Amino acid sequence: LNILTTVSDQVAIAIHRRRAEDALRESEARYRLLTDSLSDVVWIRDMSFNLTYVSPSVEAQTGYTVEEKMNQSLEQGMPSESYARIVQVMDEEFQREREGIADPNRFQVIQVDNYRKDGTIYPVESVVSFMRDETGKAIAIAGVNRDITERRKIEKELKVRDKKLSDLSNQTEQLSLAAASMISIKDEQDVFNRISQAIVDFSDFKRVIIS
Repeated sequence: LNILTTVSDQVAIAIHRRRAEDALRESEARYRLLTDSLSDVVWIRDMSFNLTYVSPSVEAQTGYTVEEKMNQSLEQGMPSESYARIVQVMDEEFQREREGIADPNRFQVIQVDNYRKDGTIYPVESVVSFMRDETGKAIAIAGVNRDITERRKIEKELKVRDKKLSDLSNQTEQLSLAAASMISIKDEQDVFNRISQAIVDFSDFKRVIIS
């Protein structure tokens, strides 16, 4: 009886594993149909972070062919700081899976740096979620990587612009206050001196001496 029970358990485990593998292959097939023409890079990794699928767009984004990328570890594809960030986030997600109370449809949006084949570094935004079998068990990790180089460039330009506008606003305000204080001043030279000092204090101009 014990032997039959053991054999039965082994068969059940084998069937469950086969179903999980079939579900993963079916999911990967769907991903291929959807992603082969995308500019973003779609990828699938097993629960040990081994790459099992990457879309052809990886070559345009990174310079690596699909075959080259498939043979590259996650750690090799990015700076150490970015790798540590990914590991930290996924460790937290694995813990939430073990606790069994997290939303199974949740996803994470992570911004990290990746390497191109020529050695340059570029920023990506990666949307990551678990793939699940019919029982709801997480069996793989799927993600979409978007090159956000242009977004970062625009954000930087906007910050510079906003700082210039803020500086200009401050200068205008101070000059307005200085002008308002001139109303009650009778001495013409004192008026010119105060205006000159305001310009020196709140702009890049040299002080103008008017005599």
